[in-house]
Amino acid sequence: MRVDWHVVKRTVRCATPAMVILGLLGATGGAGLVPDDAPLSSWLPDGALSQAFTAQVAAEICRDHLFDASLEPIALPAGYRLLRAAELAEGDPAMAALLRLHPQARDHAVGSLCAMSVGRFVVDGTQIRSPVPVAFWWARVEGAARAPLAAAVQWVQLGSWYPKGTGAEALIRQTDPMARFTDLEVDPVSPETWRLRLQLDGETVSATIRLTSPGKPSKAVGPQVMAVPMSGEAAGFYSVYAYRGHWSRPAQGHWQAQAGGRFGRSFAVEAPGAPLATLFQQSWSAQSGLYRLP
Repeated sequence: MRVDWHVVKRTVRCATPAMVILGLLGATGGAGLVPDDAPLSSWLPDGALSQAFTAQVAAEICRDHLFDASLEPIALPAGYRLLRAAELAEGDPAMAALLRLHPQARDHAVGSLCAMSVGRFVVDGTQIRSPVPVAFWWARVEGAARAPLAAAVQWVQLGSWYPKGTGAEALIRQTDPMARFTDLEVDPVSPETWRLRLQLDGETVSATIRLTSPGKPSKAVGPQVMAVPMSGEAAGFYSVYAYRGHWSRPAQGHWQAQAGGRFGRSFAVEAPGAPLATLFQQSWSAQSGLYRLP
């Protein structure tokens, strides 16, 4: 679960104070009274349809990118829209420089494709076999003033993938209605190198990631909370994540995808020193809850 986006870190912070987010979500029970060392489930609003616990994350690898949403219309929750790269460039000189090199991408949306190696994944009390690779695709959104949870939301989930053969497909869909099952690998090659492979319809994404220096812990004090609505057939749902313990490591990634595919087109929009980069995080834990949009 992405918490420090290179592409927008100068303009938007994802780490909103937990009790502020919980207040926007209408949580009961006094979020401000929950001690920082309380179980992460204590930070979730009441009424979750399902809960999942993620821990022992050996790697979370994300690739920022711009994509042309007009090529494949995306059904977002009512009142939400994808943010344009040109809008984010107004407060981000690096993004503005990128768009000068790729002016055709000014109206593109801003996303990140992430893949993780998870050592412990528990859904509604049942542990899924581990380690389990997980991949997800998020994008920056903005909600109209009256959109459900608009003030608490900065990202939307556009896709999520899990490996075939877990034997827990129904359980996973119970906590992630967008879950798809495919060939997915996220593996260490050495202590400083990771490789990933994600098979999509008509496209395979692969990457080699090299870690370039030691990690640093997050400076956040106490747990953080974020809300992420879903899209497509699951646009009536959203997830709330309570998380802590992120460590970040500088990394360089070599990413590949078919030239005519969704991510192949997106990865082609880059330039030296641009804000679109590879992010590597690890060691965090999170409790998530699935809810229906009001």
